[in-house]
Amino acid sequence: MPKNKSVIVLLCLLATACTVNVNNTPANPAPSAAPSAMPSAAPSSTPDNGSSTPTPTPTPEVSTAGLIEYLDFSAAPPAEQTGLSATPDRLAQADQAWRFSGESNSFYRVDRDINGTTLPQATFSAWVRTAGENGVDQGHIISPDNANTSRMLYFTSSSGSPLWHAGTGPSSDDLSTQALVNRWQLLTVTYDDSSNTVALYVDGNLRASTTELAPRNGYDYFHIGNSPFSGKFFVGDIDEVRVYNRVLSDSEIQQLYLASKDR
Repeated sequence: MPKNKSVIVLLCLLATACTVNVNNTPANPAPSAAPSAMPSAAPSSTPDNGSSTPTPTPTPEVSTAGLIEYLDFSAAPPAEQTGLSATPDRLAQADQAWRFSGESNSFYRVDRDINGTTLPQATFSAWVRTAGENGVDQGHIISPDNANTSRMLYFTSSSGSPLWHAGTGPSSDDLSTQALVNRWQLLTVTYDDSSNTVALYVDGNLRASTTELAPRNGYDYFHIGNSPFSGKFFVGDIDEVRVYNRVLSDSEIQQLYLASKDR
């Protein structure tokens, strides 16, 4: 083959090879997508901006376990008891308590035996407001007094200092604590003949106690506002008298005060 033809053929072959190489070069593959990594969700938590609902405080309730007598004095006093009159209670609600004038018929009889032979354990409670001057040595609030009883709740002012008292038997050993004049207070006394214990509370707080109770029976009924035996009339206001056939605990007495002071 002539030399010049060989060169031409060689050039053609080279051109063909280049063309084939260009046409057959595979396209650059698209870069593979990075793995789709789903971020894990952050824990769902609602920030506390003070908008969360607070846990409500339980409303104190008056215990009714063992409650055998309850007088709320919301009804008008008996017409024949002219020494009694309706008066506003501690919440200033008209005619929801009774005023005891200290006159000879300003008392209310309750036919309930509250002596130790019937109630070896007992709790008496009443909302009371004293006018400060009783006119006599004692003004009985809850009393089955027959000159011998050990169970009674009364007031004195003859010493120049107004005092609440709880009977223990011998009058010289009766419990006493300061009274506030012209202010409603919740008086509570507990009696336990099995342990000869008496405890006096004011507004839910223990003020005095003794283990020197000398159990003695009185009448098989009791008066609110005076002594059935010797008068001793209380001058002031009384509301919500309760009698239980058991000794209320300290916490129950505190709860009684909290539950009833505003309603």
